[in-house]
Amino acid sequence: MRKRFKKIITAAVTATMLMSMGIPAFAVNDDVAIDETSASAVYMEAVEKTDFAQEMDKVYANAVAKGKILKTSESEIDSLLEEVTFATGTERERLKDELADCGVYIYETERASANVQPLSQTADVNVLAPTIAYEAALKEWTVTCGGNWKNGNWNEAVVNGNIGGVDAFGVGYTNTSGTYNSYVVDAMAYITDQNQTETVRTDVRSDGDGQKGFGFRLQDYKNNNKYVGYKWYGSCTYDYRFGSYSGIATGYYVHTYSKGNITNVSFGLNGTTAGVGFDISNKDYSFPAYGNDTPFGVY
Repeated sequence: MRKRFKKIITAAVTATMLMSMGIPAFAVNDDVAIDETSASAVYMEAVEKTDFAQEMDKVYANAVAKGKILKTSESEIDSLLEEVTFATGTERERLKDELADCGVYIYETERASANVQPLSQTADVNVLAPTIAYEAALKEWTVTCGGNWKNGNWNEAVVNGNIGGVDAFGVGYTNTSGTYNSYVVDAMAYITDQNQTETVRTDVRSDGDGQKGFGFRLQDYKNNNKYVGYKWYGSCTYDYRFGSYSGIATGYYVHTYSKGNITNVSFGLNGTTAGVGFDISNKDYSFPAYGNDTPFGVY
């Protein structure tokens, strides 16, 4: 949940996008045909985020002018962004439509489609491709990350006395271009157990200044048969100037156990996956994993 108190915003967006050769066209008045089936899906080929934001501002303004407004709190939007990060297929499309009804639009490219599958360096965890969203009313951009364990192998790594130090997760940016003059408005993260009944949350960003990425470190633990650390999620929200910044966003996750302990996380490194590096004491008692890339803007 975002720690700032924001003005409650709403907008039911019925205007959607016409698609031609993968380039979106947007209906912003009543005399333009609307393809209701395309809803909030946006696929772009080398179109900067600033252009996307301008088009979404028009879609949003058109919906507001028509009086199609729903009351939507920021906490509800945050929850939807979390859900869409983990969703795939038709469920993801439904959630994207629901976010669009709140004036929040998921930014996607053909290389980062709604059905992209997670990728990791280990068979034990899923690390999801980051999701990037634009909230028209506040003119803010949010980048999310997340993942989960795919099996019960976490149990071997967290038996009594073998829990290790904190786990780390977040997003690294590579191939960046444009001038970064944005600032981070909000950040939040959590880890939770298999049934999401026990959760550790933070609104403090542990790593990164936002320019080359962001990250969090939280201590996982075992409570009876529950492993708090089974699932993780984080988000970082930027002001409107993030729209002119381009690159590739990649999610990362580092798990430690036994004597492993993360002492530092660095961003913007050459020759590393996601541009991220980790200083870990007793590194053999840890492993990293990475998600698929999400391009944003021109790079």
